[in-house]
Amino acid sequence: MATFSFQQRLIHRLMLQGPLLQDIGLLHGKMGIALFFFAYGKYTNCPVYTDIGEELLDDIWGQVHDELPYGFGSGLAGIGWGAEYLLQHHFIEGDGNAVCEEIDQRIMQINVTRLKDRSLETGLEGLFFYCSARMQGAEKQQNPNPFDIAYLNDLARINTCLATSDLSAFYRQYPVSLSSLIDTDLAEIDESNYLTVALGLKEGISGCLFKQIGK
Repeated sequence: MATFSFQQRLIHRLMLQGPLLQDIGLLHGKMGIALFFFAYGKYTNCPVYTDIGEELLDDIWGQVHDELPYGFGSGLAGIGWGAEYLLQHHFIEGDGNAVCEEIDQRIMQINVTRLKDRSLETGLEGLFFYCSARMQGAEKQQNPNPFDIAYLNDLARINTCLATSDLSAFYRQYPVSLSSLIDTDLAEIDESNYLTVALGLKEGISGCLFKQIGK
């Protein structure tokens, strides 16, 4: 009888337990797992994995509500960034401004000039990643900039990479790429701990598998 490879066991755990997660966010929850299954479906040319990604994405959108935090790790900014990742890498189709309109409005309510938290997961760094992804997506789709000039000016006041006349430096600093977000060391997940290690992109199984397939 054929036995599962270690990679297959990791994927099997994601398939079984990913849909049960309460966290729907990017770095620790369902959105990161959905990104993996879309990528793995393309990598293996197997639509079963893409179908899993689509089911997770539908579940995520069904759970988005006004009470979610705005943060990148487990909140709206990360969920919106994940949607832009899927759109810009052609895993799904759609109009980014329409898909993320409600998230954009919520993000613009945050007074970034008074925000002291500069972290990726809950603070300014995550907002920069989100705004960069949304503006890049809007440009590629020839849509209007999703953020008004007052918000862009506030961002430029606190981030020297952002010049409203030339966004290229800002885009380079905050790319729509997972490589700058995944820090999982493959050696840290092995036969002894894979049943208890986290499932998400950050220090979890999804991040480990993304590295294995070179995404």
